[in-house]
Amino acid sequence: MNRTVSATQNEISNQIIICGQDMILDLLANRLNQCVEENVFRSYKGSYNGLYAMYQGEVNVATAHLWHGKTNSYNIPYISSMLPGTDVIVLHLLKRKQGFYVKKGNPKRIQSFEDLKRADVTIVNREPGSGVRVLVDEKLRQAGISTQEVNGYQKVVNSHLEAAATVNRGEADVAVGSEKHSLSVPGIDFIFIQEESYDMVIRKEDFTKKPYQKMIEIIRSPEYQKEVAGLGSYNVENMGKIIYSDCGCRP
Repeated sequence: MNRTVSATQNEISNQIIICGQDMILDLLANRLNQCVEENVFRSYKGSYNGLYAMYQGEVNVATAHLWHGKTNSYNIPYISSMLPGTDVIVLHLLKRKQGFYVKKGNPKRIQSFEDLKRADVTIVNREPGSGVRVLVDEKLRQAGISTQEVNGYQKVVNSHLEAAATVNRGEADVAVGSEKHSLSVPGIDFIFIQEESYDMVIRKEDFTKKPYQKMIEIIRSPEYQKEVAGLGSYNVENMGKIIYSDCGCRP
């Protein structure tokens, strides 16, 4: 049985809290709970808030899909700046496609972020701290579009599915989210924006500990990767590969 936690503890030495919103982390937590003595919990904070919670000592493992517009890269610029004084190992998990959710047939002909400042277009946004919200804000900044020019910018939902459902009900013309979740809502078309990298952050001091090594073993196992790939719209190539480390740990 998967367990959740509010992630407000200061002392988490006897448990492992895995932070992130993707369902693959639920699968991971369930598998890990069956083979380690520690209690494994889930926290559902978004990417930015998850890294902050890690810095505050509230979670053991964070995940992120944060696009950095100035370098056109994912996660590492945020991880290196948001976890000062913390040595970490970053593992790649998977690639996902991000794009616009629009009504079937795309009646408003939405193709780019430039379209979001049109008077006849209304968006539904994601919560601050989520990877999608960071992507939206960075793209608007690059396009020179003020958030005040975007109808619906302040209307917030807390998941990809809620965003897609809001567009499907006609309460918004467009939202941003992952391709996978658009396939779960009838009446939605997906317009590709870019592929994102979803990665996992572990403290260097934890990396060699038995339960974390077991977690990495699960992530790298063909069985787990096959289960994740079977969910659809996930590219699991290089899952479990170390992509950032300052401790000399081997991939």
